[in-house]
Amino acid sequence: MPSNGESGAPDLNENHRRSLSVLVRHVAKLLDEIDRLLFAARRPSPFNHLVSDVSPAQAGVIRDYVDKARRALLAAAERHRLDVLGSPLDVRHAIDVQAVMASIAVEDSRPRRLRGYGALDPSVAEEVDRTCDEIDRALRELQAFVRGGPEEDFAGRLARLGRTAVEPELLAVIERVLREHGLVEFRRSFAALLARVEEKTFHVAVFGRVSSGKSSLLNALLGAPILPVGVTPVTAVPARVRLGRPPSARIRDAEGRTVEIPLERLPEFASEEGNPGNVKRVARLEVVYPVPGLPEGIELVDTPGIGSLATSGSEEAFAYLPRTDLALLLVDAGSSLGPEELGLLGIFKDAAIPVEILLSKADLVDEASRRKLADYVRKSVAREVGLDVPVTPVSAVDPDRALVREWFDRRLRPLFARRTELATESARRMAGRLLEGVIAALSVRAGGGKSGDAAAAADERRRADARIAAVRQKVVSDAEGLEGRWADVLIAAVTEASARWRAAEKDTPDARTLIAAASETASGETRRAIVDSLRELHEALATSAAAVGPAAADLFRGAAAAPDLSRLPVADVSGSLRSGPLKRPLLFALFPRWSAQAALNGLRAEYERPLRDVLRVWGFRLRDWSDRSVESLAHAYHGAVEPFAREAQPESAPTGAAAVAKARADLAALERSRDQPVVAVGVSAGKERA
Repeated sequence: MPSNGESGAPDLNENHRRSLSVLVRHVAKLLDEIDRLLFAARRPSPFNHLVSDVSPAQAGVIRDYVDKARRALLAAAERHRLDVLGSPLDVRHAIDVQAVMASIAVEDSRPRRLRGYGALDPSVAEEVDRTCDEIDRALRELQAFVRGGPEEDFAGRLARLGRTAVEPELLAVIERVLREHGLVEFRRSFAALLARVEEKTFHVAVFGRVSSGKSSLLNALLGAPILPVGVTPVTAVPARVRLGRPPSARIRDAEGRTVEIPLERLPEFASEEGNPGNVKRVARLEVVYPVPGLPEGIELVDTPGIGSLATSGSEEAFAYLPRTDLALLLVDAGSSLGPEELGLLGIFKDAAIPVEILLSKADLVDEASRRKLADYVRKSVAREVGLDVPVTPVSAVDPDRALVREWFDRRLRPLFARRTELATESARRMAGRLLEGVIAALSVRAGGGKSGDAAAAADERRRADARIAAVRQKVVSDAEGLEGRWADVLIAAVTEASARWRAAEKDTPDARTLIAAASETASGETRRAIVDSLRELHEALATSAAAVGPAAADLFRGAAAAPDLSRLPVADVSGSLRSGPLKRPLLFALFPRWSAQAALNGLRAEYERPLRDVLRVWGFRLRDWSDRSVESLAHAYHGAVEPFAREAQPESAPTGAAAVAKARADLAALERSRDQPVVAVGVSAGKERA
């Protein structure tokens, strides 16, 4: 008989050990709860129901007894070979589960549930909904943080910085203030600033409408037709070009996988023909090429077209703005400045981003007309936006291609020579915006906030919360409703087949191809409706942040919260359906409607179930993406606005004379930093706007 240790006693069987293991883990959990009670009793909180009647000396004795009991448990576990750990559970996952359960509890407290206990006055119901929104928002932010991976090593990254545009000492002060005062809403902005300071690249981004000539301009600069011309907006992936050898392209997908390809394969990923609807999930596209005259550390970026994207917005282009050191705005010489271009110029002005306007396709007009058009655009921008911007006609077509090289030598080369200075100013702008927000938040902690301003900001935030909740409900509903459009898809497929039968086409249409095309149309309508809603929410939140104050508007603008369109799910219907001919019925010429109905019945019998399955799965993925996109916008908005509404939430701030004194001391330190030249660029822009 097997023995148990040195005693030679009979061993426990597996069932005995399993039962005792459960007992040990249960007792250990209860001992942990005793530790938690001792800690919780000392922690000040408006929700703490524990009153400490244990002195520090008594607490020490209790912990000694708890440790003694733990040692006894460990000894018993070793003696009987018990499993004291059980299945390992990641603490982040455990916290996430608790937050999800709390969110479910909040949903169960909504007015639609409370009405079961009696009638609710509409104004009271609205207030309860707002309260639930606030609690749910805090829980969502907690979930977003614990799902985001390990804690960022801010301290380690700061220690590795040398002398930079924004001195590490200032960054260290800001990081400490955020950590010690619990200003978690600034973590994303601080991480973005730190990444900008660490990065040595100077970003030159090209913006413009679809087909304005952005890719052609960059190809003219490259000296070769590298980028696909007429990249359609559905793909919506910025193409980055930097100096290097050998010529190649690097593609990163939405899951983080990277593949290097020869340049001739670039259209497979960067054009609508090769990558319709971005089905290949391209998240980043980088081109390496030995560009003549392009120094090391310069990155040229071809952003997606603005204004008439098939995805109904220019979020990907706007999302690149915070990383832009120099903006080039292309305006078609054959058209005029539109609201999209003027809106972009306004953003460049507010963010203090240097900008130049290029009149593309200048070969379409003569030299005299070019000068008149350039002068007209310059005056229009000065009148409408208040900017004095250089305007240069360019062309990527011979014989006027020399205009591009002339402009490059005259304008870009001198700017590239100042790239370190310009990158420094860019980092300082980011630091100035962040510093203004932190100072505003800390002034409330220190008792210097204006109650009226804070109350107005809190009211503005609540209205925005209601808008966020409404948009979240709409986009989720739109995504979940996609499965119900299966019948519309089949009807559209038969309609297209009927049109081909009437035209007496020789080729028999393929049912899978017809259904896939109809599905893409239906899903595209849903996708555009969702992105439209997100774009409108983005604009509404930007307006709301501006209503709170210039500093809040700056923080929201710098948060890069636009939806990640590279991760927008695409319905791959054709890969889930069987291919088969959709033959023309014999009696179609005599009875077209009856024949079409018969064909529809046949498609329904064959394809309804698989079509509904693929639309359901795609709808779930689109719903999750939509919800995350709304959450990203909400997180950026609250991070920008909450510092100015914090006084309306006294329970979230430390209390007591010592806490106020510390807040005042840190506030004084930050205000001294603000007056230093190192961040003067970023702060002055905010003050002028204020």
